[in-house]
Amino acid sequence: MEWLIKLMARDLIFVSIAGATLTLGWYARIRWREVIKVTGIILLTAFILSRLAGAIYFHPRPFVVANFTPLVPHPADNGFPSDHALLAAALAGSVWWFNRKAGLGLAALALLIGEGRILAGVHHLIDIIASFVLVFLIMIILYYSRLNSFHIKKSIPRN
Repeated sequence: MEWLIKLMARDLIFVSIAGATLTLGWYARIRWREVIKVTGIILLTAFILSRLAGAIYFHPRPFVVANFTPLVPHPADNGFPSDHALLAAALAGSVWWFNRKAGLGLAALALLIGEGRILAGVHHLIDIIASFVLVFLIMIILYYSRLNSFHIKKSIPRN
């Protein structure tokens, strides 16, 4: 069972990156400006907000608090919010903008990554939830903001 937790915590992020790259690459053939703008806004904003959140709130990792060795090696730094969960959720959100089904698939993968990080002992549940909430708020703000100022289409395909 440890191998499955390690796979979820450490390796599934690469599947998420590959899936997002392939899907966004497909849509970039026709709408490359929109793909770059949406993905760039989501990823950059998520990164900046996560750094701000981490600077404001320090949450030691579970293996530091409970004094055990995690299943995946990790430095004993701030665990809030989870970078793996944040990246996976941001990629899922970027893909969802163009293809709902693929975005939901990547969101399910992000949940598995988050669960793996918790089971491996490198994150608390609040670290994972915070990452998902940050990306969700970015998506809401991006959708309801003046998208025309970014020249992003408001209509989302019904895939």
